[in-house]
Amino acid sequence: MMEPFRFFSMSGLVRSTGHQALDLVALREAVAAVSDACIYHHLHHALLRRHFQAAGVVNDFARWVAEELGDPASAERIGAVDPVALTSIPVARQALMDALARSIHLGSSRARALSPFRFAEVVTFLIPTGIEAGNLVQLLEGVERTDLPTIFVHFVDASLHKDAVASDFGAWLRVRGEHDLAAKVDLLTPYAGGLDGVRAALIQLLADATQGVVAEVRP
Repeated sequence: MMEPFRFFSMSGLVRSTGHQALDLVALREAVAAVSDACIYHHLHHALLRRHFQAAGVVNDFARWVAEELGDPASAERIGAVDPVALTSIPVARQALMDALARSIHLGSSRARALSPFRFAEVVTFLIPTGIEAGNLVQLLEGVERTDLPTIFVHFVDASLHKDAVASDFGAWLRVRGEHDLAAKVDLLTPYAGGLDGVRAALIQLLADATQGVVAEVRP
């Protein structure tokens, strides 16, 4: 029997690392030195906090550079580092360092902030929601019931911690033979429209795919 899709949410414990930066040079040095959990917190996990921040905020580094250093060009460069497309922390770290090095080379390192960037790291815990889906209708119902941390787990954590390109949703659909739908789901990214945007788009895709379908009775 095919395994059902099991929905997980998450919780996190955030703690300070002691690292701080007041300019781009110090920021790059710290990015090279901090733990993987720290990069994950400020780059990937920032997608969760983006829902409560101003539009356009992509990651914590870009936000600080824009707000505290007043350097929109460098902020845009750092913000272009896509945490969803980069499926490992070392690759994401190097992309950040390259973006910072580019800004420093262009002379943006002279600005100095009054409020430092304080590096933190997060330890995350997966939490079973008790929601399962054995078919497309139930998957749609599950997505409609879940919160944004659940979308984060199955889109961002899935690719980051499983060395996979596809989200959990896409992988499950592909196993069921729903290759066309899986391909459409794999094109969704919270980097562009945020987690709420991905959730809405996923609901629409599943609603279109299940239009007129009666839910199967699970044993």
